[in-house]
Amino acid sequence: MSSLAFKRFIDIAALLSIEVEVVTDNDGDVSRLENRYKDYFNFPSVDFEYDNDETAKTLEPQLLKSNGLEIVNSILGKSFQTEGDLLSFMAENKTECALKFFETDISWSVPTYIKNAVYE
Repeated sequence: MSSLAFKRFIDIAALLSIEVEVVTDNDGDVSRLENRYKDYFNFPSVDFEYDNDETAKTLEPQLLKSNGLEIVNSILGKSFQTEGDLLSFMAENKTECALKFFETDISWSVPTYIKNAVYE
């Protein structure tokens, strides 16, 4: 969703008191993210979920952080020796990697900020 359309969606939801859970990457700058959405933090129907760990700025490092190198390698059918190599692969193959997580029979942990949005 484009940035403008996204903000308009949140504007409407906030004004109508529609429950909205926004799950977002922190993009390596939590203060910028919080500043961008600060006008919505006072609306009880709008909740933002993100991880404060700026070293895990997108979904791929969040999945690695929640599961570890061995499990992510197993899910992806890979054998990367370093987290850096694995993350490079994941960043270059986002769709393929996401589908592998949804199709796997291997038990894996959902990142906490996503759990908070889905299960709370």
